[in-house]
Amino acid sequence: MNIWALDKDESIKAVLLVLGDRLGIDRLKLSPRQDLDPRAVRLEKPGDPMICAYLYTYGQDEGRCGIHLEFPQFDESDISSSTDVHENVAINPLVDMLQVHFDLTDPPLMTTTATARQ
Repeated sequence: MNIWALDKDESIKAVLLVLGDRLGIDRLKLSPRQDLDPRAVRLEKPGDPMICAYLYTYGQDEGRCGIHLEFPQFDESDISSSTDVHENVAINPLVDMLQVHFDLTDPPLMTTTATARQ
């Protein structure tokens, strides 16, 4: 994911840079179901697009973001999903939430911001 090439607001790019460094740049991907707001992205785990997270900076205090952790329903007759909503989340709890949500329990490969720009 080339964060610098995204047509997104600097506030969400800053969050994505930190997440890339802390969780591993290639361990999450941008969902093709993108929203039009430049301050928001939808992330998903590669290979498992049913578990995703909607991440946004609009309406949040500076340096914080909102997140909707989206879970699929396991009843095949139910096509909806359930969502766990968190507002004004600081970066450290955000990293922890995403690590658990996407089951990223093993440490990421070393990633640097310079690598993310390539």
